[in-house]
This record gives sequence, structure tokens and C-alpha cells, in this order.
Amino acid sequence: MKKIWVIACKELKTYFVLPSAYIICIVFILFSGIFFYNHLSIFFLSKLQPLLWAEVEAQKDLTHMIVQPYLHSLSILYLLIPVITMRLFAEEKRLKTEELLYSSPISSLQIVLGKYLAAVILFAILLCFTVQHMLFLLAYGNPDTGPIITGYIGLFLVGLAYLSIGLLCSSLTDNQIIAAILTFGVICFFWMIGLFKYVIPNPTIVNFMEFFSLEEHFHTFTKGIIDLKDVVYVLSFTFMGIFITYNIVEYHRWQ
Repeated sequence: MKKIWVIACKELKTYFVLPSAYIICIVFILFSGIFFYNHLSIFFLSKLQPLLWAEVEAQKDLTHMIVQPYLHSLSILYLLIPVITMRLFAEEKRLKTEELLYSSPISSLQIVLGKYLAAVILFAILLCFTVQHMLFLLAYGNPDTGPIITGYIGLFLVGLAYLSIGLLCSSLTDNQIIAAILTFGVICFFWMIGLFKYVIPNPTIVNFMEFFSLEEHFHTFTKGIIDLKDVVYVLSFTFMGIFITYNIVEYHRWQ
């Protein structure tokens, strides 16, 4: 565990020595603030315009109009994952330092987990920047804490899955841009595959696509529900990304 932590600290130091981490943080804080302000404004405007339908009026509360839409808006964080992960292995290959890393008394699994841990920590830091918005709602309103807690758990778990894909894509190339594009493409595919249910009439195919869509699994978390099948799927997705990356690193190490 100590070796994993050493590699993670080295990667984190690299993140914050370069301007990339600061740019990522600034961009995400800016957009998350804009999203929160917009949802808050819509909520207050809706309160000034009462509706005739009791069912719709009953849902005009903080949870349905701010918490759940805001958590979905935070999905923009996933679009920053390619920038977080693109350099993890690609930069080592470009600088020809991977041979030095592979010849060190550190196992391939420790290398993979150390780099992955660094990306997870940076991702968690970004999530922490948004907690202040939920604290604001709790201080001046009375939202349901269930969807807040489970929503953040869902955001983090799905983030783990996408980070593992970013790690995998970075291990496939020595070009950071290519690694970022590959990661972005995979994220978009697994995030948007559930949207095909609106254009495909076949229920069997729709159910199949919804099962593989990470957006559909995340949506359950925002309702205040932690379903075991959602947790198992996301963690399995994460494990496969790390496992394949480990095998690629192991192959290059003994090639």
C-alpha cells in the first residue's frame, strides 16, 4: 500500500505543478455554480406561478426542482475525466520514462493502482467543491437529504468507472490527445446509449441498452435509492477497466 501511495503522491504533485489541475478546477467550479444558480432561479420563478395541477404543484420542491436536476447537471464533470487521465501512461511513454518505471521494484498492479488513485483523489476534490451548494440548501431550506447523499455516491461510483476507462485509454497510446479523445468517446457512448430507447421501438433492445447505460444506473441514485444491481454493475465496470489496464502494463513490462 505504501508503494501505491508513493506513486499516487507523485502523480498528484505532477497535476498541481502543471496548470492543468487548476484549469480543470476553475472550469468545473464555474459551471457547477452556474448550474446551481439556474436551478435555484427556476425554482423561485415557479413558486411565483402556481399551477392548476396538484400533482405537478406537489413536485415543486427543493428536491425535485434543484437537488435532482443539479446532480444530473454535475455530469459535466465526466467530460473533464479525459483531461484528468490522458497523461497517466501516455506521458510516461512519450518521455520514455516507462522503462525506468517498469524496472523499479514495484509491481504492475501497484503502478496501475497508484496512478488510478491519484486520478480518483483529484476527481473527489472536484466533487467536494460542489458540496457547498447542498449545504446552502440545507441551511436555508428543507430538501430531502436522501437523494443528496445517494446522488453523490452515484456521482462518485460512476466517476470511478469512467476514470478506469480513462486509465485504460491512456495505457494504449503515447499521445495524450488520442487518449483523451478515446476516453471522451467511450464516456459519451456509455452515457448516451440509454437515449436510444426514444427511437427504438423494440423493448428487448431498449432494456439491453438501458442496462449498459451508466446514465440510467446513475438516475436511480438521484432518487434516493441505492440498488444493489446498480452498484454491482458500476463496480464491475470499474474492475474491468483496471484489470485490462493491468494486463496491458504487464504485457509492455515483459515484452
